[in-house]
Order: sequence, then C-alpha cells, then structure tokens
Amino acid sequence: MLTVTDYYAPWCGPCKQMEPIMHDLEKEFEGKIQFVKINIDDEPEKGQAAGVMSIPTFILGDKRLVGFQAKDKFRQEIDSLLSNQG
Repeated sequence: MLTVTDYYAPWCGPCKQMEPIMHDLEKEFEGKIQFVKINIDDEPEKGQAAGVMSIPTFILGDKRLVGFQAKDKFRQEIDSLLSNQG
C-alpha cells in the first residue's frame, strides 16, 4: 500500500490549512493509501532523516510536495501514483 507522509508542526499556518484537505483525502482514498502524520517538533530526527527543510512537506512514494497544496492537485498526484503502481 502506498503511503503519504505529512511532516508538519502544530504552530505552522499552512499545515493547519492542509488539515481539512488531508482529512478529506484520507477518507476518499481509505484502503488504497496509508496516511502518516509526523510532528517535527516531537520527532525532529524523522524530519531530518527524510531531508525535510520546510513544512508542510508531503512525501508520496518518490515524490515530494512542499507547502500548501490545493486539494485537486494533491488528488491528481495520488491518482498518478496509484495508476503507476498497478
């Protein structure tokens, strides 16, 4: 199963803007994509290991999206990964 990893911090404005988008996408792709959230304040070593330089950062397979993402664009990225997987 593909994983979307969301590197965020609770004080980050764009991260807060992404919360409802990520929630909707998580429901939409339930059973197809695993969504993981990593708070870089609580687990800075995980952010460093992934090369996260700014937040929010989303890692989808071999793709990296940085900053606020429109829901439609994010959905297209997920759809692209799913179609390439099969």
